[in-house]
Parts: sequence; C-alpha cells; structure tokens
Amino acid sequence: MARSRKKPGWRKILGLTLFFTVIGYQAVYNWFPNFFPMEAFMGRAKAVDGDSIKLNGQSIRLFGIDAPEYNQACAHPDDKKWPCGRLSQKALSELLTNQSTTCHPIKKDVYRRVLASCFTEQGNLAELMVHNGWAFAYSRYS
Repeated sequence: MARSRKKPGWRKILGLTLFFTVIGYQAVYNWFPNFFPMEAFMGRAKAVDGDSIKLNGQSIRLFGIDAPEYNQACAHPDDKKWPCGRLSQKALSELLTNQSTTCHPIKKDVYRRVLASCFTEQGNLAELMVHNGWAFAYSRYS
C-alpha cells in the first residue's frame, strides 16, 4: 500500500516565507549597502584621526579626503620625522571644538564605514582639512 505524502501546513509555509524574506533582506543589505538611504545626523563630534570622526557613537569617514593615520609619522626632505598623523587629528579636533557637526551620509565603503560630507559653522570639514594642508583630496571613493 502506497503512503500518502502529507501536505505542508500553513505554519510551515509561513515560517519558510518569513525565513527567506529575512535572508533576502540581509543579502540585499550586505551585497548592496548603498541601496538603503541613510538620514543626516548631527551632534558633537570627536576627531579620531585627520579624516575620521565619531558622532553619536557612529564612526564616519570624511568623504573625498585622505589624511595620515593617527600614529603615522612623516619625514621632511632631510629625513627628520614629525608626527603628521597626530597633528592632522589635532587640526580636525580644533575644527570640531564647541560646535555642532552635521553629517550627510553618502554611501558605505568596502569596509562598511559610513562615508559622509560633514559640516560645522565653519563649513565642509573635508574641504577645510585640505585647504589647511592636513589632508589630500582623494577620489577613490568618489
């Protein structure tokens, strides 16, 4: 005598649908991180290094520039080293002092960091860092 197969119940179908919906959402979010728009946010920021800040617990990379890492040393033509990374961080820190910062996220980079254009009352932080000689215009993420 042949056994009849049981049809899947509605709970099983609902569970599988929910499972694949969540998996699909995660896949789209991970594969296309710029698919979901990000809202602007503001607050008091702290400089991490010359091109990165921390704002409301979020790590943000300033869009369009590159600056020395915090512990990086640079050399003069006579090979005398100087702490360019710390000085670059200090310069950005001074731009942030006693001001509110507003960041407009643009996208996430390959390391899933938020790339944003950030502003204080003085203007665009990335432009100010380049203008003051503490960072370079950087188009890799542009």
